[in-house]
Amino acid sequence: MPESSMANSPSPCFGRVNSTEAVAAFGHEMNREMMAFLQSLPASTHADAVVFFMQHFRTSFFPAFNYFRNYHTPSWSIIYWLDRMGADHGLLTSEDSRHARTAHAMALFLHPLDDHLEDGQLPATHLHVLLRSQAWMRMREALDGMAAGVLGGAKIATDLINEYYASIGCQPDLETLDGYC
Repeated sequence: MPESSMANSPSPCFGRVNSTEAVAAFGHEMNREMMAFLQSLPASTHADAVVFFMQHFRTSFFPAFNYFRNYHTPSWSIIYWLDRMGADHGLLTSEDSRHARTAHAMALFLHPLDDHLEDGQLPATHLHVLLRSQAWMRMREALDGMAAGVLGGAKIATDLINEYYASIGCQPDLETLDGYC
């Protein structure tokens, strides 16, 4: 494109993904996973959990709940494609798809929560520990459900969780940049 016509063209929004009706519907399914997570908490913590989501994660609840508005579509769309391909080719059952959505929704919630608990941005309050524990429990149950149909699947899930904790555990003091790398 000639430079003069580039100057007059509107600048694209880097990273924007145009959503289709099917992707938007899948986004609603992911948000339903988060609502199910909130509903799985003890009733006495529901109001505090909603306030936490609104304040810390800036989650909108009105006009519709949308935890994943803070995530670019590609960060969760791989599950959409696996779900769609699995359904089209008979590779995944509806239960497998549900487990995948639950596990991924919990992982996307746990990533910033674990990070902020570790770096001290969030104190380890009873609510925060409950949210973390409940999300890990739901994710593990979903992973176990997905792994049930895979030879060695339970060991794979256990090993991956173990590797995660090994990577965030106490690291030895590193004396050089090469040691860090």
